[in-house]
Amino acid sequence: IDVSNKWAAGGFVSTPSEMVRLGNAVLAGQVVSPKTFELLTTPQKLADGSGGSDGGAGYGLGWRSGKKSLPRLGREVRVVHHGGVANGAMSFFVLIPELDLVVSLQGNLTFEPFVDFAEAAYAVADLFAR
Repeated sequence: IDVSNKWAAGGFVSTPSEMVRLGNAVLAGQVVSPKTFELLTTPQKLADGSGGSDGGAGYGLGWRSGKKSLPRLGREVRVVHHGGVANGAMSFFVLIPELDLVVSLQGNLTFEPFVDFAEAAYAVADLFAR
């Protein structure tokens, strides 16, 4: 499938290992400065102070940001993530800055609902949380 019309929306081809390397470089400040990363991952507010049109989904500039409880860790951590579905493939990419942890989950099957796929990525993160 030619995904060149989707490059701006993430229509690139990559592997989970490459995505983890990218995530580690982001967390190390090698892609953008920590200050820029904070800006990209901070949910934006409208001029009237409201949370915008994302329905509380925590959308910044290309990233969603929020808190996630990791059972093995026994507490919530800040998570920064992005995922999606295209042409029968799914991807979920999550960074957990305070743990220096990156998980990239990709599949060529459709999981319904997508939230179950994201939860599988968090289950992997939970295995490595310390």
